Amino acid sequence: MEQRATTHHVHKLSFILLILSLAFPSSSFELRPSVADSTLLHRNDTAISDFRVLNRRALFQCPDLNPYLQINVTTQGDLSDEQFITVNVSGVLVPSDGDWVAMVSPSFSK
Repeated sequence: MEQRATTHHVHKLSFILLILSLAFPSSSFELRPSVADSTLLHRNDTAISDFRVLNRRALFQCPDLNPYLQINVTTQGDLSDEQFITVNVSGVLVPSDGDWVAMVSPSFSK
């Protein structure tokens, strides 16, 4: 009999906690203010194009300051909407699995 009463109280307490958690959602379900505010910051820097959505963001600080790292972009004159460019990355002394270089091209390019 006592076990039944304890089980009943546990179920009742669980139900109350469930109702309270649904009534007062935690802040973990909401975006951090810095993320939510970035929409305003990047409003004019994003566009829908052949690249779909391309987000551009200023890099405020670089955690790994490598004085030997160089990125050189070579073009045939001024940049146009469609053209080939050459990108050379040099100065990576000890590459790791976390290092990456990205190249973006439209979906219809060959």
